Amino acid sequence: MGTGKVVGEGKIASKDPLSKVYHIPLGSDYWKIAVTRAIVEDTLLIRPTFMFQVLGHAIGSFIAWPKSHVIFD
Repeated sequence: MGTGKVVGEGKIASKDPLSKVYHIPLGSDYWKIAVTRAIVEDTLLIRPTFMFQVLGHAIGSFIAWPKSHVIFD
C-alpha cells in the first residue's frame, strides 16, 4: 500500500477516531475525508462500503482514508 502517487483530492471532515463512516468507527489510523475529486478513479478504497468500492464512485461523499497517506498542500 502507498505508492506516493496522488489519487484524489478532498477535505478532512474528521480526525476523531470515534467518528464513523457508514456506521464504522474510523479508529486511530484513519481520517474521515470528503472526496471532492478523483484523479485515479479506479483506485480501490481501503475500506469499501456497500455503495463505494473505488474512489471515483465516492465523489461528493465521505470515505475513511489512512492518515499516513494524506498529503497537505
